Amino acid sequence: PKSKPEFFEVKAEKTDKTLKLTILNKKVPHNVPTADNGKPKYYVDVTFFKDGKEVYSDSITVLPNDPFVNSKEKVLEFNSVADFDKVKVVLSRKLSWQEKPEKIASYDF
Repeated sequence: PKSKPEFFEVKAEKTDKTLKLTILNKKVPHNVPTADNGKPKYYVDVTFFKDGKEVYSDSITVLPNDPFVNSKEKVLEFNSVADFDKVKVVLSRKLSWQEKPEKIASYDF
């Protein structure tokens, strides 16, 4: 099934050069990613901006051994090398049979 933006709730909190993301799997009735075979992955890509210009980017890969658990928040921390005032967060997934990740949702904070 196709994952949709409303399946996840994302909150962001900035402290100095650290971004704390809290991601809640709201509607997928099981852990994601999950698989009996293959290597599915979810990606959380963050781009940091200062005064409208990109200053840093980072990514965390979420694997089946540490998934987004249904109805439970997962906290991820990103440390920017530069000060920032805005971030763009892109959540995507790559199922075992896919060649490229597919974007699920994008969030601006």
